[in-house]
Amino acid sequence: MKVSWNWLREMIDIEFKNPYEVSTQLTLAGCEVENITYVNIFGLKDIIFDMTSTPDRSDLLSMIGIAKEIASLNQLKYITIENKKLDEYTNSFNIIQNNLENNLNYEINYRCCINKIKIVVSPLSMQRKLLAAGIQPRNNIIDIGNYIMVKWGQPLEIIDISKIQPKLVDYNSIKKLHKKSISSNIRFIGDNNKEYNINKEILATVYENKPIYLTGITPSIDVIINNSTTSVYIEGFLLNTNSINKNSQLLGIKTESSIRHERGISIEYLKSSYLEACALIKEYSTSSVKHNIFSNNVEYLFQKKIELNYNKIKVILGPDTTTNNKIYSNKNTAISILEYLGYSILKNNSSYSYKVKVTPPLSRVKNINREIDLVEEIARIYGFNNFLDKIPYFKTKSPLSKRERLLRQIRTRLKILGFTEIVNYSLIMKNNKENIKIENPLIIEHSALRISLIDGLINTLTENYNKGNGCIKIFEIGRVFKPINAVITETDYISGILGGSIIRTSWKEVGKKINWHQAKGSLEILMSILNTRIHWLPYNSSLNHTFSTILFHPGESTILNINKNNIGIFGKLHPKILKQINLNTDIFAFEIDFNLLLKSFLLTKKQKIHKQKKLKTYSTYPVIIRDMAVIAPKNILIETIIYEIHMNSRNNNLLKKIDFFDEYEGENIEKGKRSIAFRLSYQATNKTLITREVDDLHEIIKMNLANSLKIHIR
Repeated sequence: MKVSWNWLREMIDIEFKNPYEVSTQLTLAGCEVENITYVNIFGLKDIIFDMTSTPDRSDLLSMIGIAKEIASLNQLKYITIENKKLDEYTNSFNIIQNNLENNLNYEINYRCCINKIKIVVSPLSMQRKLLAAGIQPRNNIIDIGNYIMVKWGQPLEIIDISKIQPKLVDYNSIKKLHKKSISSNIRFIGDNNKEYNINKEILATVYENKPIYLTGITPSIDVIINNSTTSVYIEGFLLNTNSINKNSQLLGIKTESSIRHERGISIEYLKSSYLEACALIKEYSTSSVKHNIFSNNVEYLFQKKIELNYNKIKVILGPDTTTNNKIYSNKNTAISILEYLGYSILKNNSSYSYKVKVTPPLSRVKNINREIDLVEEIARIYGFNNFLDKIPYFKTKSPLSKRERLLRQIRTRLKILGFTEIVNYSLIMKNNKENIKIENPLIIEHSALRISLIDGLINTLTENYNKGNGCIKIFEIGRVFKPINAVITETDYISGILGGSIIRTSWKEVGKKINWHQAKGSLEILMSILNTRIHWLPYNSSLNHTFSTILFHPGESTILNINKNNIGIFGKLHPKILKQINLNTDIFAFEIDFNLLLKSFLLTKKQKIHKQKKLKTYSTYPVIIRDMAVIAPKNILIETIIYEIHMNSRNNNLLKKIDFFDEYEGENIEKGKRSIAFRLSYQATNKTLITREVDDLHEIIKMNLANSLKIHIR
């Protein structure tokens, strides 16, 4: 924004201030002055500040806001409109509290029509101010609108209503003007003669269903003010900023008006700016007709109280480097800063109380919402450079949390297994309906929040394959976003992808492709950190979990379950995904909810299920092998049978190993069942087992297994 030094001098007493000194003050307070230029406008010398402000300081897009900021930094009085003059403006119009329409987009609005106006050249003083702000003067009505926008930061919709309503406009004419979302194919020509084809939902001001103003952006060429204008419609309003932002993005238009609407219009200045605009139009167009202004002013709804704790100011800002240390030695210093900025303070009568209730001024009510915002206001005026900018150094080291210890173990284990860690951006392109859309993305490629880490891993996989790297083992630990019960929640995930020709027993050999069981084995080694039983459940759409399953092959996927919690998913990537990225090899992936994993890990430790690692002497005695075949229903998992065998032999330490080596379905096997063969290895640590001893134990295991699972032993 370009700021005129002469205009500032009309608002605050800076006659003896150095412009460069004021520039430094503004920059330190967070409103950077990028350039200072000297100009001559119609014979009057001026100094122009070229300034930028942060998105949360919408008040600094107006001369009033900047003057108020300089006054606060220098403890000066500032003038907006004299109360006497504001009373004159108010008396010139009859303000009627009336909700003309029930539109959820509205917050506050003022609207009226002024008849019998004349189009003339605006005064020289106004032209100078507009040229200083980088705006070319056109005529008295348009210039008044631009003047009010620059001065108050309040864009107004001013249209020539006489072109669409030739007769004298009245209350009924105003009722025909309303804001409405239009979405059908409409040809709209703006005041810059540029044509826009509206084929998406856009908010516009319409007259009898014809759009005449793209709300907050630009008017139609049909209603621009020119020499033939006799009646004007003026509207000042506050809308949901997302509505204007959406219009601007869909149409690719950025105007001075839309920028201010997107930042947020000041509630405090809306009425004053609107009344001044109407008064100036009457004054500079020789209109003498008294008019009604219709309003749905509900400013009281925006008032709020925020609790401020004095003690937190020092905790957040750190030590005061000034000699008197007054920001902390006297708590009234912080209060006086807030009061000078227009905040209302409700103090506690107790002298021992360190808390007060603070009500922000209406000009800042949209961006002052938390205690930290109040602390920033205090620091901004007191001076950020008056606080120590070094982080305290502590010699003592705090122990790592259980969460961090487990996270480090997982990261180390994955790297030992040959995985490479990558980091992807948490914002992605919205390519499916499950992704969470961002209302105001900076670029279309980052228009949604990720709900899975695997999408990013697949992109990395594709880039590596395209560059000739056919051996992929990568993982990422990061945050994802899930819509649960209409609330967006954040959680940490651990995800990985592996595949390609990664198995070689010799440097001479060509790498062999990994299969499902080998990939699952890598995940089993990772999960052995927990030292507890993991259930590998067949994927079923009825299972309760929050993982994205569209990326996985439905017939070759499994859900990881610990302590009855579904903590993750593992499986082969869906063939459709592989086809999209032009890969003809099997790729496997896993995704684990770290928060659920940590919860299960802590639960097993609490229940003392977590087994301590013990070292044992390796047995040199021979191993005796026995095979066992069972006929079981298909819904009984092999994992369940192996677990039951272990449980049935837990009273002795002779059963060392169970291998599954055969499965058969078909002839001589009842429909819905299958034959499964296991190989059991028996070994003692202190003697050579005899055949009878092993046979007896083997029979006991078979009998107990048949009874516990109701299956047939062959």
